[in-house]
Amino acid sequence: MLAEALAPYTEDLSGFWFDFGRRLGDVRRFYADHEWSRSLIQGAVALIVVASLDSFLGHPVTFRLLYIVPVFVASYRGDWFSSAFVTGATLMVLTGLDYRHRVLVGDTAPLGVAVNVATLCLASTFIVFMQRRVRRIHKIANHDALTGAMARSAIQTRAEEMIVRAIEDGTSVTVGVLDCNGFKRINDIRGHHTGDEVLVLLATVFERTIGRHGALGRIGGDEFVFVLQDRSEEFVARMIEHTREAFAAAVFPVAPFCTFSVGTARLGRDGESYGELVNRADERMYREKAAMDTVRAAVRMG
Repeated sequence: MLAEALAPYTEDLSGFWFDFGRRLGDVRRFYADHEWSRSLIQGAVALIVVASLDSFLGHPVTFRLLYIVPVFVASYRGDWFSSAFVTGATLMVLTGLDYRHRVLVGDTAPLGVAVNVATLCLASTFIVFMQRRVRRIHKIANHDALTGAMARSAIQTRAEEMIVRAIEDGTSVTVGVLDCNGFKRINDIRGHHTGDEVLVLLATVFERTIGRHGALGRIGGDEFVFVLQDRSEEFVARMIEHTREAFAAAVFPVAPFCTFSVGTARLGRDGESYGELVNRADERMYREKAAMDTVRAAVRMG
């Protein structure tokens, strides 16, 4: 009886927690996808810490919103030059405002300047150091060491996120699989060093062509996967042809006439999941590769 009486309340509570968890997941995905949001949060945390330190030392907490600027730049850019330049400029502005509004007067002036300099420099330096370390660890964990393309698990995670977003927004996702033609022959004749150069060139050209439209990952050997969101089939076809031309020009001094085969699959028409799309694109890639091998064999016989 008690369970039946509480059933409506437990259902409402479970529904609330489900919606809360979904919204929290959206926030986490947004936070993960937008580096500026991480930087802004780090700047806000630094602002709170520094303002608390000012209060503890008895120094008036004024104009401390400016602390968020150098910390944000240090976190977002992650380099010493930008951080030092913006930190110095912020210190000058902050000290000038303090003097103008008579916050720094008498015996408190040296203490106020020292607090500004020490806290801003320490916060920016620490965040630049941590940001560079985090980026280095993230790159090692999520990117292929040779080509710089995303690792197998990373490209799958990225593609699945793009698929979820496309289903929610009603947009499209295209998954492509590409493979270097005659790669084993290149390794056997010209050596593995040349083979590595070819893979690096292929990844570089494709990433340059894709740009911000999607992502590229190496899933093994000479095989890559790329994902494009909200791009028409005509755009994808033009992009692939442009990449063929760019790759042929780039690879000619290393391995003349080296090409690649590619197959694509589109969300909805060819599958609803990353696995289905990759399998479909893989099938089309191998069909193109077989057709190209047939043409080359006919040319050699002729």
